[in-house]
Amino acid sequence: MSEQMSNEQFQQLMTRLDHIEGNMVKKSDVFQSVLTVQGFMFAIVVGVVVVLNSLIGFG
Repeated sequence: MSEQMSNEQFQQLMTRLDHIEGNMVKKSDVFQSVLTVQGFMFAIVVGVVVVLNSLIGFG
């Protein structure tokens, strides 16, 4: 590979890197959403257990 890169090659490379970065951001957003949903589910389960425990001595 030559040391000199044409402007067109540079633009293609930058476009490719932008697409890769965009895909990584999308995957990160999905992962964060899943973690948030799991966190809420955990909080709901803990809340239900606490309420049941206080009402009827469950657990």
